[in-house]
Amino acid sequence: DSKVDSKVDSKVDSKVDSKVDSKIDSKVDSKIASLPPPFQPSSDLLSRYGEQLSQLSLLGLTDRFGLPCVLEILERLTAAGIGSEECKNVSVERVVGELLKEEK
Repeated sequence: DSKVDSKVDSKVDSKVDSKVDSKIDSKVDSKIASLPPPFQPSSDLLSRYGEQLSQLSLLGLTDRFGLPCVLEILERLTAAGIGSEECKNVSVERVVGELLKEEK
């Protein structure tokens, strides 16, 4: 009797384990599939803000906040400056100020 019970328990356990593993794998695969593709900024964008990005990188801010966030702020500040009479080059100081506001 105990041999039969242990065989049945073993088969049930392995079926349950494989079903659970399959469900977990399926959920993980769907999560991975729903992730956005890695951020790949255009070479135009990188060259446009090369000087600022270089300085921000030296300060460790591109690592701290992420390149997408830094570029978004640069683009936003540039767009805001187009309509006004401000200089078209966004200063690193303004970007740092915006990044610190974002952090709060």
